[in-house]
Amino acid sequence: MKRYIWILGADRALHLKEVGGVSSAYILPKSHVQIDPAELAEGRIWIVLRGTRGDALFAHIHVEMVEQFEDGINAGDFLLTTNLIKSYRCSISYDSGIANFPIRETSAFSFGVMGVEESSFEALSAQVRSAVAVKLQQPSPRVLDKISVPRSQGEPVIKPEKAMVAITGHFSLEEIWAGIKPKLPPFANFAYHAILSTYGKVLASNLIDNLSNLDPTFIQTVNSKNIDTIDARNIKPIVDINLLPIELGRIYARKFIARCKNPIDLADIVEKTEHAEKRHQDMLRDIAARLMSLGVLPLQSSSIDLFVATANSFTIFELKTTTPQNIMGQAAKGVFQLGCYKTALMDEWQNPGKLVLIMEAAGANELESYVLNVLNTLGICSLSYDIDKPWPNRLQGLDVLIR
Repeated sequence: MKRYIWILGADRALHLKEVGGVSSAYILPKSHVQIDPAELAEGRIWIVLRGTRGDALFAHIHVEMVEQFEDGINAGDFLLTTNLIKSYRCSISYDSGIANFPIRETSAFSFGVMGVEESSFEALSAQVRSAVAVKLQQPSPRVLDKISVPRSQGEPVIKPEKAMVAITGHFSLEEIWAGIKPKLPPFANFAYHAILSTYGKVLASNLIDNLSNLDPTFIQTVNSKNIDTIDARNIKPIVDINLLPIELGRIYARKFIARCKNPIDLADIVEKTEHAEKRHQDMLRDIAARLMSLGVLPLQSSSIDLFVATANSFTIFELKTTTPQNIMGQAAKGVFQLGCYKTALMDEWQNPGKLVLIMEAAGANELESYVLNVLNTLGICSLSYDIDKPWPNRLQGLDVLIR
């Protein structure tokens, strides 16, 4: 796992706003990058704010993907998409950071992003853990009412990952504390009490171990030295079902740089070339914009390309770039991925839902028709995407499908 420290001025904290998309993301100015930005993918970064009173820890982020803005006010800057479960903010501002998480170890570092030794990085992690407040006091209902822990439809099932994201996405570390009864790290403690207050002790107690293992202040990550030795054939695919809306006003043209290659994540098992990844992202943004123009709010996660919920059911979209040489293989991979996504969502949705595979036009009409017919025979709705055609012919059948 690659480790970095990002030093920036205290006044820049206001610019570290979340950007719409799969998950929380940070804009990294191009002037702050003195290394190959592709190296940041799957890296862990301590964000440090520097002001007149010294340095203070601001956030710990785990980078999933790196892109570069091609237009807009941030043209040339980089977008770091993060893993919400493994990322968190220590403080909400420079002033509160200096009060709660001041550090001296980074005083010799210059502004920008730089790689650091594991020992230096983990020293900051240890410092944060030692500074975590521990209280017997339970979070008050007034505080917990600010967040919503989503419950699965039908059976009273709570996904611990969603509960953790609800906490890390709302609170910084300085606002919460670890528990004593039960003994839980800070984010897990608040997630536990949020579930307890809404769904009762039985359900909350059953999730204690899961929540503790997910707490980002204590989470154990896979060492990057061992990633190449992991046999992906023996790992059950992990599907991220933390679905978040895409904000049309914040979708800009972005150039793909790199993404996390962790083979444990289903979305990363299927390797893509940089060119294919960019085409995939362009398709995704184009189709998402079309759905929004039709009054539909698409969701997505780091695994699921597009998800549309209706009153009683859902539709999952998987997008595939293709060539005449790989179209059948891409179709087979897409069907398996859709099946995995549906299986992961069945705890929350009792209705079967629709599965849609969108295949990029490959210029082999006869072969494409054969593949689409086979998919439809299997009950997988399949559509062909042709960028050279105007809407709605660009993706015929989409408008009817979502009605």
